[in-house]
Amino acid sequence: MSIRSGTRGFILCSLVILLTFFGGAAFGATNHDGTTITEGMWAQDGVTDDNDGTISTSDGSFQQWGMRATNGSTINNRYRASIFSSQRRRGTIITTSDSAYGMWAEQNSTANNYYRITTSGNYAYGMYATDGSTINNNYTLLADSYISTSGFGAHGMWAEQNSTANNYYRITTSGNYAYGMYATGGSTINNNFDLLGSPYIRTSGLEAHGMVAEGSGSQAWNYADVLTTGESAYGMLATDGAQAYNIGINLFGFSVAGSIETEGEGSHGMVAEGSGSIAANVGSIETSGMNALGMKASDLALAINLGDIETSNSGSVGMGAENVALALNLGQIETGGEEAHGCRPRTLALRST
Repeated sequence: MSIRSGTRGFILCSLVILLTFFGGAAFGATNHDGTTITEGMWAQDGVTDDNDGTISTSDGSFQQWGMRATNGSTINNRYRASIFSSQRRRGTIITTSDSAYGMWAEQNSTANNYYRITTSGNYAYGMYATDGSTINNNYTLLADSYISTSGFGAHGMWAEQNSTANNYYRITTSGNYAYGMYATGGSTINNNFDLLGSPYIRTSGLEAHGMVAEGSGSQAWNYADVLTTGESAYGMLATDGAQAYNIGINLFGFSVAGSIETEGEGSHGMVAEGSGSIAANVGSIETSGMNALGMKASDLALAINLGDIETSNSGSVGMGAENVALALNLGQIETGGEEAHGCRPRTLALRST
């Protein structure tokens, strides 16, 4: 019995559609709630992978990252509370190896965290984006969600090569040189304001800066709260031609966002260093460590204050400039402590009173 050409064409067309649909262009993988896997998940070529359970990788894992997305793919670490066990999502990612990222997006991919990411290794970033990708640490109602890292150079979120990182909730790092958020290669990092979520960045460690933008075209924007407690740990740093902005938000006369606080010795609020770098404050900066500057510019950089700066310890300075740089105050500066100064020029400084 022969098959008519029209029928044969319909069958072939249907087969092509089904093969395309089931071959990976539409479906990815899901790790379900209540399930623990010890290998990382990898979404490739435009698919979407979801984690509703637990991913726990170690040195013995072949894929030591938590979740990875490449070539236009999407990965979601999800959360949903429900009285029905079949509908619960409690995506948890735990990595314990060096250089094992919690979530990793590259090649125009997207990563979303809605619950918990914990890394405990050197250079093990919570979320990492490269090659034009986007990573989001999201606020989820009723969820105690976060990114938490511990280890040398273990940044909370790192965006490089024209990528974007957005924080809408909590980032904590505990390790030397472990930045809360880091932008390089023309990328942008945002610590965003959310009235319900109260987002923040907390770091503890030597030179563990809150937010760092490095290189021409890179930008750091803080609309929420940044706190550093380690020695020489700046609230925000713009270097090598980058820009850093602390933007305050006022509601009914009260400042609710755009806050930078540092507690360690030599821990300046905002720093711009290197030719073309800019640090601008339109919010509030408070330092309580010895020899801490509210804002500092060096080596052909610019620091400008349009908000409030308060320093309180010996040797503290409201604003400083060194090595042919410009520090401009158009806001308010208050200093306290022995040998404390409002403005300290070493080579060139401009201060508006």
